[in-house]
Amino acid sequence: MAGANQSCIFCQIIRNPTTTTLSRLKLCFRHYLVIPVEHIPTVRDLQRRDEDYSLGCHMLSVGKELLHKDAPQTLHRFGFHQPPFNSVDHLHLHCFALSFLPSRDIAGQDKASSFKAEGFLNPFLLNGPKGFDEFTPLAENDDTFVRLDLPGVPEECVRVGLSRSKKAVIVYGEAPKVHNHDSSSRKYLTIIKTICTCCDFVGFTFQMSDGVLRLVLSKTCTDPSSCISVLAFCYGEGLSGDNTDDHAGKVYESNQLENGSLYVRLDMPGVPKDNFAVTVANGIVKVTGQAPSVSHDSAGRFYSGDVAMLSAPVNIPSRRIKTIAKNGVIRLLIPPL
Repeated sequence: MAGANQSCIFCQIIRNPTTTTLSRLKLCFRHYLVIPVEHIPTVRDLQRRDEDYSLGCHMLSVGKELLHKDAPQTLHRFGFHQPPFNSVDHLHLHCFALSFLPSRDIAGQDKASSFKAEGFLNPFLLNGPKGFDEFTPLAENDDTFVRLDLPGVPEECVRVGLSRSKKAVIVYGEAPKVHNHDSSSRKYLTIIKTICTCCDFVGFTFQMSDGVLRLVLSKTCTDPSSCISVLAFCYGEGLSGDNTDDHAGKVYESNQLENGSLYVRLDMPGVPKDNFAVTVANGIVKVTGQAPSVSHDSAGRFYSGDVAMLSAPVNIPSRRIKTIAKNGVIRLLIPPL
């Protein structure tokens, strides 16, 4: 095989395909890697020439065909990692089917560990676009609309900037502790990159509301005939302690307090503070929330789920539960029976 690298794990798999073991990853419903036979280290080694353009288009076509056959009813995402965010130095296209949702049959504190292990999507989201981001090319111009979920982040705590290279838009958000019983504050770092060498970002506008950041990105293209209009999302890790950019692991938390009360916090980004509802029936505390479609959102979103189980199967007035709803997060203080 021309251009093979003896130490490359992907080259080894290509040489001996019968020894390859495939496993279903838990972060999504399906996750495929499309790999070229030729050893090309990273996306940065692609050049502005017909053969590299054809290779990128072919890899995307293969990924779309795989997911169309294996997961036709799910939301699909595709993207490359750029150095230093790649783990293997052999060009590969990630192909995701984003329909995996954890089960909701675990109540109380066990639910938090279940969400953290199974996560990637918000387990309370029943209807609407899946995932904590989406992007849509705008038909009226060359701009791109991006939605990012940053639950708990107020408007004054988000910063958006353009990299010096003009190849990336950097988003940083900080969600402060609102209640004494919050386990920690949270910080988010998202880097939105264009992988096309002929494209540069030239500007952006953004709006932050109810824990959702909506951006319109403007870019310029020097060679439209060979342009590959693909964005790559990189999510920061290790920002501070255990409160990193862990969307899935931080969706839900609960704490049993010394006085017997139960404190619960859960994320429903996009839901205004007046669109939450809390009910208690047969000892089950349920929260629902309706997030309207805003700007260029593909659709609104509906959240619902059982968030706590009381010590007895009783009905209590929801007014006995203290609620704090702000920035796409609802917090409950449930009194003891």
